[in-house]
Amino acid sequence: MGAGEVSITQPAERETGTGGSGKGRMNLDRDVSTSLTPTDVATLMGQERIQEMPHYMRMIGTYGNREANWAIQHCDLLLVLGARLDIRQTAADIDDFARNAKVIQVDIDDSQINNRIKADYSIHAAAESFCSMFPLSSEAFPTLEPAWIGELETIRNLAARDEYSDWGISPTVLFNEMNKAFDGLNVHYVCDVGNHQMWGVKRSGWATGRLSIIAGD
Repeated sequence: MGAGEVSITQPAERETGTGGSGKGRMNLDRDVSTSLTPTDVATLMGQERIQEMPHYMRMIGTYGNREANWAIQHCDLLLVLGARLDIRQTAADIDDFARNAKVIQVDIDDSQINNRIKADYSIHAAAESFCSMFPLSSEAFPTLEPAWIGELETIRNLAARDEYSDWGISPTVLFNEMNKAFDGLNVHYVCDVGNHQMWGVKRSGWATGRLSIIAGD
């Protein structure tokens, strides 16, 4: 990476990193995902390997979490690792996606770079190689706004309501109870395509030792 590519992180006050399936399949996924960037979000496939942590705002896109989409739309720097940014992740109006952000896109597949979303900086590399060569510690974001994480946590808390309270069995309550019951245990969640897949992705707690296996993106 050249000096110009590194310096783009210096003025960032509201940074967000999004990981796709390329990030999720890194050998370093567990270690890197816990300290990759000040704020992490993921695609459906990328979230398979990201464990629960305070700054992880979960899944972006049409079926994603409100806090994750809010982070994308209000960040000033978006680092894209191995995410192809298809229409379900960006919506149809690509000019409005990450409207306030400089975009750095890292992908091993050259055909995915600048495919739908035009990046300010494009890097043709494996996500694992990129993270090894350019550790994204807190020093990479010296101007990060302290209130940024707090704003996202407020949005997350507001969005955490039970939308199915009138159902006999609420998916929200079910997954909350499963998270409590499986706390500290190694659990693999296997989801087929459908509403239960979206409920699982949005509500399950991906703690250390837990793994989700998603049928498809």
